[in-house]
Amino acid sequence: MLAAGDCTVMPNPVTGSGLVRLESVQNAVEQAKAAAATIAGTSAPYVAVPWFWSNQGSLKIQMAGLTTEFDRVEIRDHVRGQEMSAFYFRAGRLCAAHAVNRPKDFMQGRKALTQNLTARPDPESNEAVSLTSVPAGTQHSR
Repeated sequence: MLAAGDCTVMPNPVTGSGLVRLESVQNAVEQAKAAAATIAGTSAPYVAVPWFWSNQGSLKIQMAGLTTEFDRVEIRDHVRGQEMSAFYFRAGRLCAAHAVNRPKDFMQGRKALTQNLTARPDPESNEAVSLTSVPAGTQHSR
């Protein structure tokens, strides 16, 4: 039996957050691809990083990963306007990235999550540090 989309509850090995139900277009599309591959006999584990976005007036809000049980958050707060980003960690591992009008920070966070990289302590609050350079190639096993 196969299911895909908003009706599913499944483990998410990328975020390590146990069973999750994600109601998003991205999740439905990625699960449909996995279901189609299974039907075609070429199945692979579903390991997509959850991500979401919304435009709210002049704000573009983007999120990757899940903030379940995080133990540290690093904020890049931008005094020049309605911009900020936050990077969430659990046991030293990046588990989520949120951005408001900071698409570059969002993409760096999503890339780090997709590649399952470990972050060094506290550089995320320094805008001069690219998040994708922070992990220095260290990977966690899933």
